[in-house]
Amino acid sequence: MKKNLSTLFLLLLTSGFLQAQSLVDDALRYSHTSFGGTARGLGLSGAVAGLGADVMSMNVNPAGLGFYRKSEFSLTPNFHFAGSSSTYYNNTVDESNSYFNVNSFGVVFCNRRIGKGTKLKALNYGFGYNRLLHFNGQREFRGYNDRHSLTEYYADQAQGFIPEELGDVDAFGVGLAWDGYLFDEDAYTPGFYNPIVQNGGVEQSQFTRTRNAFDEYAFSVAGNYNDLLYFGLTLGVPSARYNSLDAYQEEDINDIHGDFERFSLRESLEQLGSGINAKLGVTARVAKNIRAGASVHLPYRLSFQENYSTLLQTTFTGQNEIVVGSPNGNFEYDIKMPLRAVGGVAVFFGKKGFLSADYEFVNHRGIAFSFDEGNADDVAYAEELNFTIDDVYKPVSNVRVGGEFALKDWRFRAGYALYSSPYELNKKLHRQSASAGVGFRKKGFFMDLAYVTTFYKGFYQPYTFNTIAVESVETNYRQGDLALTFGVRF
Repeated sequence: MKKNLSTLFLLLLTSGFLQAQSLVDDALRYSHTSFGGTARGLGLSGAVAGLGADVMSMNVNPAGLGFYRKSEFSLTPNFHFAGSSSTYYNNTVDESNSYFNVNSFGVVFCNRRIGKGTKLKALNYGFGYNRLLHFNGQREFRGYNDRHSLTEYYADQAQGFIPEELGDVDAFGVGLAWDGYLFDEDAYTPGFYNPIVQNGGVEQSQFTRTRNAFDEYAFSVAGNYNDLLYFGLTLGVPSARYNSLDAYQEEDINDIHGDFERFSLRESLEQLGSGINAKLGVTARVAKNIRAGASVHLPYRLSFQENYSTLLQTTFTGQNEIVVGSPNGNFEYDIKMPLRAVGGVAVFFGKKGFLSADYEFVNHRGIAFSFDEGNADDVAYAEELNFTIDDVYKPVSNVRVGGEFALKDWRFRAGYALYSSPYELNKKLHRQSASAGVGFRKKGFFMDLAYVTTFYKGFYQPYTFNTIAVESVETNYRQGDLALTFGVRF
């Protein structure tokens, strides 16, 4: 299975349609995280590395827990909105949906009874949960292709093989297409195949639905040395859950391809991943009203279990629908997550508020796959993927800024974040977020509300040919998060 996927990967490097190519994109999906957590942190667009005293600190800079002077519990429910606008052959399709989730919860225990005669003012402990990425969303494209068809791609991949070999070449693609009658063997030339659709003339569409999220549970400890230096450690347990359904269809809407009417290809994918990571952080009061913090998120491994399958349905005029399915594919692998370093500065204006800025470095070239080291084909496949990662991705610099204005018991916040494109050859695929929020503080109770809007662009090719230019689907994504944090201090 993995050897066949390896062969397909070389053929489909720029395609988003089959599972082999998706592995490299999957690695980026889990390393290209955004900010998530409390409404206070969201209102600041995640610029909390130099601030502290927030549950989000566990996932950004654990030294921030050292600023707590009282114990705290907080809970953050969230409404997530996802929308997309996809253009294919000058036709645009919009999709939108919304979901409810718990974005963050956490408890911090403040221990300021360290003992007399020591400059260690506090040793605080925390347990928390933060959602790092939302995968819930939908995308659809539709357009009339007068140039080529996916059936031509399958016929091209079958050339040179006898029919009995096609299932072994790829049971999830060309083998399935043969069983579903998407191409025929030439009557005069064995091993040569003709597609049922030639030179396009079909309406192509695809609906993609994704679900679940990338979360992290964190166990943290942080200290306060003489109210000048703060240090912390977080042990994190990331949990990845990703499900996708791709439903691709080609239809002869102008009735120009004989008795062929349509075919549809449904691919389902499930990924479950887990790991253990560590973060080290330090924050210092460099001046009366200035704090500077830094943290390093050490590389770690996410271990995945992946399951996938494909179903093909073909319809010809006057005949029963032909339905063929692939075997259930599954395999296990590890992805090494890259090094991440964060630095932040916060400037306070007395009790009137503050400005905060974070810089984040992520080395996406540090991503690496590993499979069963006892299998030579698996080792070669992992090396192939890792070489591709080195060529396609690059290290990035991300910037987050935020500010807060205090008016008695009220807090007003705003922020902006820019996440650079991780692609070596396309600098336009960056993400931007803007946020606003309001908070209320009264004795041992607080409440924060924030809204974050995120937008970015993506390009996607349903399939590829070596000699034919395939139209790309251009998609503008937009996301929104409305978060409300309830908290008590004790």
